[in-house]
Amino acid sequence: MPKISKGRRVGQAAVNALRSLFEEHDHIVQEISGQNDFGEDLYVTFTHNGRLTSDTIKVQVKGGSSRRRGNGYAVRVDQHGDTWAKREHPRLLRGVRP
Repeated sequence: MPKISKGRRVGQAAVNALRSLFEEHDHIVQEISGQNDFGEDLYVTFTHNGRLTSDTIKVQVKGGSSRRRGNGYAVRVDQHGDTWAKREHPRLLRGVRP
């Protein structure tokens, strides 16, 4: 039987925490399936005064103590650098301590 890694649980908790934060402010959040995850975990469409705006970002969420540093988080970019730099939507890379 396959074993679910602790890293998966921590990563999903980080995604859930950030999704909750955006949703508390009435923004629209769509989670990207893990099998379609190429450096993006969430699409977020912002709202203003209860109405959708045309402002959308894609978010890469990182969680867990292995990424934590004394003054924030550190994330290896690897192959995601080109993906993040050359796409039409702005990217937000967010470290979350769930």
